[in-house]
Amino acid sequence: KQIPRCPLTLPASSLLKRHSTKSIGFIWAYSVWTGCSLLCAAKKLNGAPPLVTCRQSLLFVMKDSAASGMPDGAEAANPTGRDISYESIVAVTPLVRLSGRLNPHDAAGVHVYVKCECFNPSGSIKDRMVEYILQTSPLPPSAPIVSASSGNTGAAVAMMAGKSGRRAFIVTSAKCSAEKVGLISAYGADVVVQPSGLGADDPEHYQNKARDFAAAKGYYDLDQYNNPLNPAAYYHTLAPELFKQLPDITHFVAGGSTGGTISGTSRYLKEQKADVRAVLADPDGSILAEAWRRQQAGAADPAAGLKPTRKWVVEGVGKDSVPGAMTLGVVDEVVSVGDTDAVRSCHRLAESEGVLAGGSSGVTVAAALQLAARLAADGERTEEAHIVAILPDSGLKYMSTIYNREWCLARGVPAPPSSDSLAGATRKASEARASGQKDRRISGNDQHILAKGADVATSGGGGRPAASGSYSDFSAAATTAAATAAAHSTSASR
Repeated sequence: KQIPRCPLTLPASSLLKRHSTKSIGFIWAYSVWTGCSLLCAAKKLNGAPPLVTCRQSLLFVMKDSAASGMPDGAEAANPTGRDISYESIVAVTPLVRLSGRLNPHDAAGVHVYVKCECFNPSGSIKDRMVEYILQTSPLPPSAPIVSASSGNTGAAVAMMAGKSGRRAFIVTSAKCSAEKVGLISAYGADVVVQPSGLGADDPEHYQNKARDFAAAKGYYDLDQYNNPLNPAAYYHTLAPELFKQLPDITHFVAGGSTGGTISGTSRYLKEQKADVRAVLADPDGSILAEAWRRQQAGAADPAAGLKPTRKWVVEGVGKDSVPGAMTLGVVDEVVSVGDTDAVRSCHRLAESEGVLAGGSSGVTVAAALQLAARLAADGERTEEAHIVAILPDSGLKYMSTIYNREWCLARGVPAPPSSDSLAGATRKASEARASGQKDRRISGNDQHILAKGADVATSGGGGRPAASGSYSDFSAAATTAAATAAAHSTSASR
């Protein structure tokens, strides 16, 4: 399946054709992006290989075109995908097994996998839900859509509404990152940002604001928090896909915001394999953990009187109320995760696995690793454990928050692993300015590099990024890169 944002797909296809790898069944790749690109190319030649190894991680992918969301024969008849609509590539995301660097219990038979949902068109798991609701609901052709969202659903609605010629109105809270607000706007939607930290019954709460606006205007309210089509979307898309990728799954870990992912996916998995355990990863302060405990104790209204016990820094996970789309009864256990563990898990994922994931992913990964440690210490365990944690979106949407040194320090959570390098580079730049030298400011791209654990040095005299060493050590590489770029430019103009 073509991944449109990946520039390596076509070169990978040429590489495999050049080496006549018609019978390929195994690929080793340095990164997930390269692995996905090689896999796409291999699938175009003779169907998807059974697995791709990416830096000691296993990448499982669907092997049949029907499950991939593409029509039969589409790839053979149309290898470039020019006639396939953009939204048709929703779903079929990679499942990556974490290495021993992040999961020390892997060698003991407790394996942790992450489902990378950032590979959906708008960059998050919410594409599945929005596409399913819009296809299933009896919506007038030009009806405007209103959605309350912490960001990802808003982007998915804005993308799909624009594609169908509809107007979209997204209401979010001030907790939503600037990147996500910008993404929604880039798709052409109108965005309203409400104050954060308001009570669930406050009329200015972003969910209430969206509901009231839709009712007043007569627009369609997606209402992801209470729409039964939300869990149904994951029951029919994510769950069967995941079960085909990993039939041996023993534990499914997901966060709760709307409740759709954990409710719909867990129900399907339990129907296929009764002993699969559903684990809700919940940030400290959210009411969902206590509501679940009350539900287990038989409370008729488990959410009655509950309010958040504290604020948490990660957006898009945890709630101040129990949404109608959440089925607490399908959850087998809840793992509460503090801000420090959630943010640190994001940083470790980027540094150790090359996976740049969003803040809610830190909550699910931290919960999965806690679970793995507990299972590994269980002396009575006789079978291997296969734990799957959902990564709802990409860390690229949070470069101004959880991957930003100042943001982290201001909230008392761990700064990114290379923040000392960033601070040092900034200090050197200030010294260079004071001495009248030219300097190179830290760009957003450098911040992305720093989030993955590399060093970026700033030098005078034009300053190119360097992992280490002096400027002269990189001059030859820079000259080669410039020549290559010039050659590509000439070729493109031809």
